[in-house]
This record gives sequence, structure tokens and C-alpha cells, in this order.
Amino acid sequence: MHGAKAGTRLLVNMSPEPVSNSVASVAEGGLVLGGLVLTGLAPTVGFFVFVIVLAIAVVIVRKTFGSMLAIWKGIRERRRVRVAEPR
Repeated sequence: MHGAKAGTRLLVNMSPEPVSNSVASVAEGGLVLGGLVLTGLAPTVGFFVFVIVLAIAVVIVRKTFGSMLAIWKGIRERRRVRVAEPR
């Protein structure tokens, strides 16, 4: 979960306007508070919501790292082709 939050924070911090950072902070606080209230009032429902959110975060992280790996392989392949070409 922390990896997904850190990745989101990294993307938001790259944004040039200051509003997105404030909105992201308020949204994060609201989600944490909502999760705590849900867990306190209905622990079973809170657990299943947590499992669903965790599964979504895992899928997003895997896709992100898969894309990064594909980009990295593409860069390495282009460098290898450049080195192999005679000048």
C-alpha cells in the first residue's frame, strides 16, 4: 500500500500547480479517516474493502513495473544496436 501511495505522491509532486498537492493530501486524509471509521463500525466490510484496495494496488504496481521494465529493455536494445552498427 505504501508503494502505491508513494508513487501517487511522486506523480502529484511533479505537477507544476500547487492545488493538486493540497487536493491529494486532503483526499489521502479523507480516505484514511473513512477507512478507520469503516473498520470501527463494520470490521468485516472494512477488511474486504482493504483486500480489494490492496489487490488493485498490486495490479497497478505490477503494471507500472512491467512498463518500466519494457522501457528499460527498449533503451538497452537501442544502445546495443547503435554499438553494433559500424561508423
